[in-house]
Amino acid sequence: MEKSQFAERFADASRAAIEFARRFVEETLPDVIRYHVTLNSSYDGNPLHPGEATYPDDTSKYPPDHLARMELTPLISLLWRDGAVPEWIDRS
Repeated sequence: MEKSQFAERFADASRAAIEFARRFVEETLPDVIRYHVTLNSSYDGNPLHPGEATYPDDTSKYPPDHLARMELTPLISLLWRDGAVPEWIDRS
C-alpha cells in the first residue's frame, strides 16, 4: 500500500466514524478531526511474524502531549514507517 492510499483510507475511516457518531450523540461534533494517539497499547502475546516490527522506544520518544489532538498529516507520518503501517488501529 502506498502512503497516499493509507492516508486516504485513514481519512475516509475517520469521516465514517464521525458520521456514525453523529447519529447517536446529542452534541454537535465538529468537522475538524483531531486524533488522540496511544502507541504500543496492544499486545496479544504472539510472536512476531516475518516482516512485522514493534517500536518499543516510541513511548519515551513521543511524550503524551505530542500525541494528543494530532492532525491527520502528522499522524500519517507517525504511523507510516518504511512502507509499513500498524496492523490494528482502534479508531473509536
